[in-house]
Amino acid sequence: MSTAPNAHAQDLDETDAMTETARLVSALDEEVGRLPASPLRHQLRNLAEHLLDPNPVIGIAGRLNTGKSTLSNGITGGAAATAPTECTTEPRQYQRENGAFRCTTTDTPGTDSDASRSDAALAGLVNADTVAYVVVTPTRRDLVFLEKLYQTRTFSPVNVVVVMNRIDERVSVGSDPWEAAADAVASHRWAPELRALAWFPTVALLAQAGARASLSEDDLSDLREGRQTGRLTRLIGNYGLSRFTVDPPGDLTVANRRLAELSGVEALLDELRERCRERPVLRLLNAVRRLEHLVDSTVASSRFEEEAIARLDLHLTRLRRTSPYLLLHDVRRSELVLTDLPGAHATQALAAYREAVALLRSGASLHAVAQAASPLDGPAHSSDEPIAAPSSLLRHHLGLLVHKEISR
Repeated sequence: MSTAPNAHAQDLDETDAMTETARLVSALDEEVGRLPASPLRHQLRNLAEHLLDPNPVIGIAGRLNTGKSTLSNGITGGAAATAPTECTTEPRQYQRENGAFRCTTTDTPGTDSDASRSDAALAGLVNADTVAYVVVTPTRRDLVFLEKLYQTRTFSPVNVVVVMNRIDERVSVGSDPWEAAADAVASHRWAPELRALAWFPTVALLAQAGARASLSEDDLSDLREGRQTGRLTRLIGNYGLSRFTVDPPGDLTVANRRLAELSGVEALLDELRERCRERPVLRLLNAVRRLEHLVDSTVASSRFEEEAIARLDLHLTRLRRTSPYLLLHDVRRSELVLTDLPGAHATQALAAYREAVALLRSGASLHAVAQAASPLDGPAHSSDEPIAAPSSLLRHHLGLLVHKEISR
């Protein structure tokens, strides 16, 4: 097989992605029509429906009590449970219908709850185009979940961001939390997988109050008179109270707009909106990876399934030939500097990188290229031990570097 780079081994633009998506949906629909009721038929139909969904899906994940549901409500105005005694026990979706950016959020269970809910959180992100991972103070348990997230081969720093929530709780009443937040972000990016991600400080409680239009005329009257009621504290916290006491909003419309601005969630939405501009490409990439996994892992239970798997495998082969590594098109936010690694790992990374380039130029599958990065596997670890080499993350970056190399 020729080792020359494929002439089509280049970045997909949105038009190409939409064309390929239409072809993939057509292939999936044909197989759904042929197959009898079965788990494989259900998965193929789910994949086709996801590809056709016009709104981006933002998955919200994180440990218990970090404010995931509050953030979801702040984006959509939804009614996810946020009381201290309540928690999300299964993934739930909410729609953002207003404004320039329409989307769906998937609120997931805490990643450090029992194993079944943690697995449910991971499963709930299967259709997400981007993930906002919510932390207050990141721990190694967060790294363990991020590792699991990257192992799905659907997510990388291209479509995952960190939301550092509740930053107002880091400072005394009346102090500006944003300066403290900048210092906190710098101090908490102590692992490669955290340094590779974009971070957004937020006070999601304020965004929730604004999106829900929670304040009443009586609340505005209390603010103007300097009355700090228990209801106001619950709705906008001490930070919101301190800002509105000094400069009370003129009316409810102004109040809701200012709550959104003060929350930091607007900056997060701007970033998510920017990343979702490339949603057709990312969604196609995710779909191809999910379909590769289905084709590789499904044990056919009938002749119909065996034939369907064979036809879908041929479709994937054609896609790889016309656009190898089509999913790893964007390296701008995702490059990992190999010098961040210890010397031995840097040497292994470079060797794996060269092998992966050769495999990719020979037309190998995404799975084979990922396997070429196996020397980057770190030692076994528990949730209480440092992760020396987050292999899945490094494999993602290796793929991005390979794609950049062959596109020169």
